[in-house]
Amino acid sequence: GDHEPRIAPGRRLLAQATSKATPGPLAALDGTAGPEATGTRRVLICRPMTPLTPRWDMDRVALVGCLLVGVIIGIFQATNTIADPFDAHLYWSSGPDHMYPTEWGIAGGYVYAPPLATLIGVLRPIGWPLFIVGWTTLSWFALWYCVRAWVPVVVVASFALVPFIGGNVVGYLFMGNVQLIMAAAIVASVRGWPGWSAIPVLTKLVGITLVWYVARREWRNLGIAIGATAVVVLVTFILNPTAWFDFLTFATRNRIDQSPIPLVPVAFPIRLAFSILLVTWGGRTDRAWTVPVAAGLAIPALYVWSFVPIWIGVIGVTWRRTTPLITWGRSP
Repeated sequence: GDHEPRIAPGRRLLAQATSKATPGPLAALDGTAGPEATGTRRVLICRPMTPLTPRWDMDRVALVGCLLVGVIIGIFQATNTIADPFDAHLYWSSGPDHMYPTEWGIAGGYVYAPPLATLIGVLRPIGWPLFIVGWTTLSWFALWYCVRAWVPVVVVASFALVPFIGGNVVGYLFMGNVQLIMAAAIVASVRGWPGWSAIPVLTKLVGITLVWYVARREWRNLGIAIGATAVVVLVTFILNPTAWFDFLTFATRNRIDQSPIPLVPVAFPIRLAFSILLVTWGGRTDRAWTVPVAAGLAIPALYVWSFVPIWIGVIGVTWRRTTPLITWGRSP
């Protein structure tokens, strides 16, 4: 019988079928009659083509770059080669017996809800160096998740705006602040992972994503978000019940307007009401960008420009991939 040529793996070949007249015996095999009848056989002509090579798109490049930068900066922080990540060190040093200060002072003191400090307390046996490397890497991953392929643009713009706004998004990463991780959780909760809503609720008491679910009548997502938040509260209460009572005492003793750091000149009740209205409108009209914008404004103690790390999540919630992570093209 006829055998088609084998094509070597990894080679792209051009196959072209042609016709060729054959004598009667082949025609007989084809079921035709008469010596004048002809049969047809397929001839496979193989022509090698230029091999395909992978081309990485900017989204994957940005992800790999953020992970590498996070690990490198984390190692520098662990070895005291660069400035100490003040906020991360504050979270790390917040023990169960002295979690909250008596007064809201600029010198330091843990001021968030207990879950973050409780989680870090569980991780304390791994030691500070390993923790800060992992925390910084996670923070840079959060930056990528919020802005995806736009990481280079955001980083450059962040430094360029320092003379005008006195701070930048990257600065939060070097300080080890939880802001970028909270922003990534907001993006994830909008993009179909409602359980992550517990992070902003249980760090800076921002529950705007819950309003988003209500406005869109996504009752299943709302139930998952509330359930995840309740589970975290229950677990952390079991691990350290006094922390929640200390937090309530601290929150009632220190008013928001007594912050030692200057706040935006708009009172929290006004910002909260506007944020709820904005997200309600966004949910009813399918405008996901309203969630990070409103979440940034709804932070109770909103320092000047501290909403910017949350606002960059607008890119993440509206991100639509139009190409695969790796595209294939021909080498020149």
